[in-house]
Amino acid sequence: MAFAVRLSVLGLVFAASLASGCAGQDSAPAGLHVEDDFSDCGGWSTDQDEVASFSCVDGGYRILVTGDGLVSRSSGRTLSTSVNALSVEADASYRAGPTFALYGVACWAGEKGYTFAVSPGGDWTISRDSPRAVLAESDTEHAIAGLSDVNRIRGDCVGGQDATALTLYVNGKRIATATDGDGTALFTAFGFFVLTARRGPDVRFDNVLARELTEAEVR
Repeated sequence: MAFAVRLSVLGLVFAASLASGCAGQDSAPAGLHVEDDFSDCGGWSTDQDEVASFSCVDGGYRILVTGDGLVSRSSGRTLSTSVNALSVEADASYRAGPTFALYGVACWAGEKGYTFAVSPGGDWTISRDSPRAVLAESDTEHAIAGLSDVNRIRGDCVGGQDATALTLYVNGKRIATATDGDGTALFTAFGFFVLTARRGPDVRFDNVLARELTEAEVR
């Protein structure tokens, strides 16, 4: 069973390159950190397309998948100044949907992006866009213990001349690391990510924090 789940993660993430989409990214102020508690939806997309909608509901940011088939959707904000070491974290809750889906946070450098995602059942992935690749993934069911209704998901992206270092945290615990030898040096945007093979996922994000990592944290 665990092996089948693992293959589902791999297949979904690779196939999603054929069905990906990203909501508009408005500019966010650069600096040590950017915070948003979604008291309003300023700067975030509130668009809707044939398979998903983006909105602010009940003090949080909602991505709702309404279309059938494989759907990958993300929404983000761009920084006015790029940074070498970017950390993105948010409270995330999976309100409804199929048993298996992936949701989490992301950092981007132009067309290239990295996603840090979990499933409702406790699986996880660290993946790269453009070209699509799974850089690390869970190999057992319920790999993340103690998932609750609301989980704090964090992804760290540290650029370099030869490789990009990536780290996933869930509820304050470091879950996994990965290295991308075809990485990037600077990051320009942050946001959220949802991937599913069936309609129905209703994912809420809140209390997002995007900040530049300190030198001590990078070391």
